[in-house]
Amino acid sequence: MLSKLAKLKIQLLESLLSNLKIQDDLLSQNDPDTAVEWEIENEKILHKLIQVDKKMEYEEESLPFSEMQIQSSSLIFELLEQAREVQIRVQSKLQKYRDQAKSELNQMEIKRQLRSHLTLQEGLHWKKRIC
Repeated sequence: MLSKLAKLKIQLLESLLSNLKIQDDLLSQNDPDTAVEWEIENEKILHKLIQVDKKMEYEEESLPFSEMQIQSSSLIFELLEQAREVQIRVQSKLQKYRDQAKSELNQMEIKRQLRSHLTLQEGLHWKKRIC
């Protein structure tokens, strides 16, 4: 029989994996804003996982491992590997959107500086210039 902590860890990992897949789908549909909201949920799950890991480490430090514990560890590692693969895809897509937003922001800043420069260069506001 699996310990309560192992079951909790498996549940948390499954929900993390599910959230990551949703995030991946959202990014594939060009919805980075909603995907970032899921990232916040994932961080909460990660904090819970860290707490569970600490409790498991404390409880199972001196106990010999049973066959069920070894099987649960195998399942946990499998879920971790799946989550890592999806996380890599999600991070790559988020990086692409961040770079795109950064480029758009730079273009806006260049346009603003150009308008400011032209205004100063002409001496008058460009709309009020008389020919």
